[in-house]
Amino acid sequence: MMCGEVTVSGSSVAWKRGRTLKQLGVNCRWSSIVVDERSARGDSDELLANAYGGLGGGGILCAGDRAPDAPGLVDAEGGTTLFFRLFGPTYHTVVFFAADVHCVAELLVALAECPPKNVRAVLVLPQGHAQISAKAIRGIDTMVTDRGRHAYGGYVVSEESPVTVVVRLDGIVGGIVLGMAGLRRYFVGVFGGAYGA
Repeated sequence: MMCGEVTVSGSSVAWKRGRTLKQLGVNCRWSSIVVDERSARGDSDELLANAYGGLGGGGILCAGDRAPDAPGLVDAEGGTTLFFRLFGPTYHTVVFFAADVHCVAELLVALAECPPKNVRAVLVLPQGHAQISAKAIRGIDTMVTDRGRHAYGGYVVSEESPVTVVVRLDGIVGGIVLGMAGLRRYFVGVFGGAYGA
């Protein structure tokens, strides 16, 4: 028996949707407080259409989009977690995607200038990298390895190029930055005069 394109036997064709329905069209890409050093900015019709998956959207995560989850993150003790357990409604989560722990040291200085208890730092190592306890690196709250490459894949990050992603309290990506200047610009936009005080 056929019901449109779906058969009673359980075909899943009806559940597949194009990118135009992703996130129900909700994003904050043009907000004045998002910082995106990885994607082109502007208000052209093409960028607007791409925000909703039109014109071949490209599938790249931009600042202002909802932060995706990533299962299979493994901590130093061997336990698994997901991003949605690390994000929180009372703090910004700064996610460092880096294969080398030392790349992050300079960026931790920018976090130290934030108002206390408003920021948590997560270091995500690529699949196959050995990790040490997060407590061994001052300023890192959580360190995980991306066992299934869900984090690096979902955030469209290369293992060779470190990227920092800031997830706001509401679960939206507030910043995708490539270095110290971008991270500071994001926090000045969010905390204003309280940043660095």
